[in-house]
Amino acid sequence: MVAKIDLISEASHKHAGEVVALVFDGEHLYSGSEDGVISVWDKDLKFTREIAIHKDFSVLALAANKQKQIFSSGRDGSLRHFKRPWSHDTNDIMLQTVADDVTCLHIADNTLYSGDDKGIVTKWYHNQVGCQYNVMEEVRSMAVEGTTLYTVRETDVVITDITPGLMQHVTKGTLPGRAPLLLYGRELLRRASTNEQPVRRGSYITAEMNRRASNVTEIDESNIRHKYIIYATRDGKGISVATNESPYKEIVTKANAHTMIINAMCTADEFLFTAGYDGKVKKWKDLEKDPKLVEEIDTGKCINTLIAGPDHTVFVGDSEGFVKRLRFSAEA
Repeated sequence: MVAKIDLISEASHKHAGEVVALVFDGEHLYSGSEDGVISVWDKDLKFTREIAIHKDFSVLALAANKQKQIFSSGRDGSLRHFKRPWSHDTNDIMLQTVADDVTCLHIADNTLYSGDDKGIVTKWYHNQVGCQYNVMEEVRSMAVEGTTLYTVRETDVVITDITPGLMQHVTKGTLPGRAPLLLYGRELLRRASTNEQPVRRGSYITAEMNRRASNVTEIDESNIRHKYIIYATRDGKGISVATNESPYKEIVTKANAHTMIINAMCTADEFLFTAGYDGKVKKWKDLEKDPKLVEEIDTGKCINTLIAGPDHTVFVGDSEGFVKRLRFSAEA
């Protein structure tokens, strides 16, 4: 099967500005736009409702936790928490500023982290500030694993030790690259017995292998590590892969993976999806060896954001205010 545009959101419910953020909780898809509106869709892109909470100010970032609650930030200076966003606008204002923009939101181990345009990363506990770290530059993209923080803007990926109890956080390493950034190649560290080996297929834990893992009924994120860091090259057009352990080292670079700047990345199983200004969405495999292009589709419009959906689909948000669902083949 050739990749195709499976569904397009209705024109009557398109955003008035570019779609800049997407989050999917397994049941509902949320799209945030420069028009300040968060639209709610089902997985078949049937419009449900809109949340005009950042109206007239661009939405900047969205994130969802395991309880299907969402967090949003906007250029109105607010960071908000919605407990039932699929049915209510009711929200808690976690932060309201006039001088800073929260440019990035990330969930790790069901905990919210936010990054702003001044380089301040905040770890939140029960909607209250828990810890803060200054990485000295705007946070465009971010990941967290255990006590390690990964942040990037346009020139370098900065890897920071945020172990509790340290007098100050310590930079563990840097890598030349730019946003977006993500971690890849999950490895299960938890062992049910002294003879059990990490459960993996190549570089990615599969759902089937998880089910077969002896005496492991539920995977705790604290027992998972990722083997690789993936990010865009400094010119924005290529893909770089680095080892996720000290000394952090770039092992693969796929130059000119796109003809224009890459704006977004996501993973599904062992595959990476990339998209950007050229309007193309590409599916890659064998990332830790030599990234191979599996499929691609030209959507015809600049893609600002994308996120994996169910059954070999990917949702994308474009520059004309539409949300699209793309379907890729199940085969590698």
